[in-house]
Amino acid sequence: MSLANKAKFDIEMQSELPVGIRSRFLYYWAKEYSGELQRGDEYPQLIPVISIIWLGSNLLKGEKFHSIFHLSEDTTRELFTSDIEFHTLELKKLRHLSEANQPQLYRWSRFLLADSEDEFEQLAKEDPIMQTAKNTLEAISADPGTQSLVREREMARRAHEHLMYSARAEGRVEGRVEGRVEGEAKGEAKAILAVLDARGIAVTEAQRQEIMECTDLDRLGAWVRKAVTLTDVNELFAQ
Repeated sequence: MSLANKAKFDIEMQSELPVGIRSRFLYYWAKEYSGELQRGDEYPQLIPVISIIWLGSNLLKGEKFHSIFHLSEDTTRELFTSDIEFHTLELKKLRHLSEANQPQLYRWSRFLLADSEDEFEQLAKEDPIMQTAKNTLEAISADPGTQSLVREREMARRAHEHLMYSARAEGRVEGRVEGRVEGEAKGEAKAILAVLDARGIAVTEAQRQEIMECTDLDRLGAWVRKAVTLTDVNELFAQ
């Protein structure tokens, strides 16, 4: 979304925080920023990109609901460029946001957290913009194409959870015979391969063997989380 060629907004919503999520946020910011420059264009034609990230889980250690990041010098805080800007809005920290000072932001946060018709109705009564948002959400929810996408996503999520559970359960059973740590490692390894196979990610025999022979549970846990989002198996082994 652009604003009169003065800035471009990249708006994301993330309910969970898999491994590498900060790098992913930065990657998509970079794609938006660099994507503006066409062959023959000059660098001054680049426009700022502002990433606005709504989070269902806490990313930062502090208690602030709304955090703003720029690229600046560590000591003097001199701004390197105003072209990069990140906003994180952590919904679990909404209690730390002053409704009196930022009523619109507070209402939008309540809208995203709402899980009942009564909550949507109350917001619609408070603000005409919330009524428009409610009407738009209802129209999108009633669209057959959207309903199909939601069903497919839910089926994929359930299939992934089933694969993970089955592979880990098999590892736990084997662990009673082979030893707890070795059994858990084998369960994690099988879970990784099951996810990669289900997602159609090509795995060489050497890579498959490396995964199965790994006994570092921390590393395997990181690989499990990577397996859900990667597009190439080599990303699994990247540091």
